[in-house]
Amino acid sequence: MASFSVSDAAFAGFKLVRERPKAFGVWVAVNCVISVGFSLLTFTQMAPALAALQTTGASKPDPTASLRALGHLAPLYGLMMLFTLAFYPVVYAAMDRAVLKPEDDRFGYLRFGGDELRQFLLMLLYVVIMFGIYIAGILVFVLIAAMTGVATAGAGQGGGAILAALVGMLDFFAVFGGLIFVAARFSLASPLTFDKQQVDLFGSWRLTKGRVWPLIGTALLVLVLTIILYLVTMVLIGALSLIPGLKSNFLQMYIRPDPSVLAGGVTPGMVVSWLVMAVMNSFLIPLWLTPPAAIYRSLTDGARSKTVAEVFG
Repeated sequence: MASFSVSDAAFAGFKLVRERPKAFGVWVAVNCVISVGFSLLTFTQMAPALAALQTTGASKPDPTASLRALGHLAPLYGLMMLFTLAFYPVVYAAMDRAVLKPEDDRFGYLRFGGDELRQFLLMLLYVVIMFGIYIAGILVFVLIAAMTGVATAGAGQGGGAILAALVGMLDFFAVFGGLIFVAARFSLASPLTFDKQQVDLFGSWRLTKGRVWPLIGTALLVLVLTIILYLVTMVLIGALSLIPGLKSNFLQMYIRPDPSVLAGGVTPGMVVSWLVMAVMNSFLIPLWLTPPAAIYRSLTDGARSKTVAEVFG
C-alpha cells in the first residue's frame, strides 16, 4: 500500500512558497487588496454598529436598538459570506493546481473556471454531510439523555444528574471524534476532484482507507506550524507598534477596531499592518491547503502512467 511522509506533507506549503516566489508575490498582492478592503469595511461599517450594540447591552437593554444594530450588520455579514463562498473554491483549486500541475503557474495559479466551480460544489456537499452528522449526533444525545432520565428517575436527583452529565460528555466526544474521523476520510476530496475534473467526495474514502492516523498527525503538525507562524506575526506586529513614525497601535487596531482611526486618513502604520497581514495569510493558505494535494500526489504518483479512469474506476 502506498504511503506518504507526514512531515513532507505538513511542510508542503512552505516548500511551495520557497519554490514559487512569483506565485507567492501574486498571493501577497491579492491578500493585500483583501486586507485593505476588509479593514476599511470593519472600521467604517462594522465597528460603529458593534459599538452601538455594545452600548445598548452595557446599560439598560433596548431590544429595538439591538435589533437595529444587528440589522445594520446583517448585509455586511451576508457580503462576507458571499466572499467566502467565492474565495475558498478559488484558493483550494489554486493550491491543488500548484501541487499537481506546478508548471501551470499563470496568475499565481489563481483562476475562475470549471475547476473552481467543482470545488464550490464539493464544498457544499461536504458541508451538508458534516452538518448532517452533527445534527444526528445532537439527536442521539437528546435521545440518550431522555432514556437516561427515565432510567435514573428513581436513583435520586444527585445520582441522575451525574450519570446524565457523564453520558452527555461521552456523547460529545463520540460526535467530535466522529467528525474528525469523517473529515480525515474526506480530506483528499479536493485534489481528487481537481485531478478527475468531476466532483468526487466519496472517492477520498477509498484513498484514505487505513491512513486516518497519519492524516490526523499531518493536521496536528500543520496546526502547530500555524500557531508558531501566528505567534511570530503577533510579535512582529507588536514590535512594529513601538516604532513612533508609524503612528499606529496594530494590536489594538485588530483586537478592538475603532472607526476614529480613519479620521486622520490612512497612516503609514495602516499600510504596514495591511502588508504584514497579507504576507501572513499568503503563508497560511498554502500551509493549510497544500498538504492534502501533496498526500494525494504521493499516493497516486505510481499510477500516473494510467488514465484517470483506470486509477479511479
